[in-house]
Amino acid sequence: MKLKNVESIAKYGGIIAVVFEWSALLSFYLSQPSAFNGAHPISYFASLPQTRFIFSLCYCVAALSFWVFTKYHLNKYLQTPVRLFTVSMLGFAAVALLPFNPDSRLLMGLHNFAFLIFATTFLAGMYLMAKRSKDRVFSTVSFALIALGCLLLATFATLQSTSFVLMSEVGWGLVCQLWILWVSYHSYRLGPR
Repeated sequence: MKLKNVESIAKYGGIIAVVFEWSALLSFYLSQPSAFNGAHPISYFASLPQTRFIFSLCYCVAALSFWVFTKYHLNKYLQTPVRLFTVSMLGFAAVALLPFNPDSRLLMGLHNFAFLIFATTFLAGMYLMAKRSKDRVFSTVSFALIALGCLLLATFATLQSTSFVLMSEVGWGLVCQLWILWVSYHSYRLGPR
């Protein structure tokens, strides 16, 4: 695929990432509704044979889409920490590809480490973009979402063995997705008409 083709769809990469993440969640629910009891994190669906492939596929496509968005679109209109988001999306893809196996301490450690890399670098990227922006509305909304994201991430970490783990993780993901939609909208406003 030529670079021009990538650049022409890069504008929609953030939205594509969000759509793939929600498509994965919807497919998990449709294929395994009994597993949506709240007691399992989203990564649990990577351990089920019925949902393993869709988990890896959708989250890898989401990671790639967001990276293309930051590298070939967002970077043109806002001061974007592309390297930081590259590390973040590599962590997100690793979460999608490293097997989630509660019976293996090694695999769980690797999976959780990849998630930690993804989460911290994504929030750091959000913070840097908000700090560097001269647009007060963009910065204010971004900082509010970062604060909410940090709170939900801490909640997710403390609710690992409860029946609220799925909702806390989905809530944290939703905050990140709302920011992706927000930064997409903001970049469209700044972009060529």
